[in-house]
Amino acid sequence: MELVWKDPILIIERPDFVVKLHKEWIDVDLKETGKAKLEAAIEKDPLLRKTIGFILQSTVPSDVELCDIKSVEVDEKGQLKLVIPRHADIVLPLGVDDANRLASELKDLIPLAKTRKKADEKRVHLHTWWPYYIFVTGSRY
Repeated sequence: MELVWKDPILIIERPDFVVKLHKEWIDVDLKETGKAKLEAAIEKDPLLRKTIGFILQSTVPSDVELCDIKSVEVDEKGQLKLVIPRHADIVLPLGVDDANRLASELKDLIPLAKTRKKADEKRVHLHTWWPYYIFVTGSRY
């Protein structure tokens, strides 16, 4: 699924990071530190994101598609935990109010994102049936 860059639904800023919730993904960006520069370099190159990003996924948060999130949990300290299969869990120290607000938004958006992903997987793409249609009907464009 291709991510479409639009304005975020919710933005939560903390001294060390910024959380941006979009319709189809959540983005955790570190503020200007050494890790933030490394994160920026990795996010610019898709190949680096798949290789080095996978190795550093516990220290350098990345954009996470909502359809990939298994569950969202908030503890009594206000830490939001995103449980992601085959990925290090992301724990965000947001505070009780912000964590509950973000968890509520995520619980609304995650099922919609999973439904969209399933619908996209079931969709028959034009390139799969168009050549067959032309062959069977013998028609020209």
